[in-house]
Amino acid sequence: MAKDVSVITHDDELSYLSNSRTEPIFTATLLSVHHAGRLCAERVIAMIANPGSAPEHTLLEAEQTVSRSTGPTPQIAHRVLA
Repeated sequence: MAKDVSVITHDDELSYLSNSRTEPIFTATLLSVHHAGRLCAERVIAMIANPGSAPEHTLLEAEQTVSRSTGPTPQIAHRVLA
């Protein structure tokens, strides 16, 4: 049954199927690929300029847009498969 499955996409900006802005089709996480790419390029350039420097870490936060492609978890009994 279709109601048993939720669909979540990542970066719908890159998808061939546009996720409508007025009423999104899919729940999606969004993260600027351009921003992430720019940070990566800056890090590579810095590593080349300073080969002995310590590695840097950055956590990028993603946004989430919830739509009708996801629903609540069904209230069913879970069983452990042996």
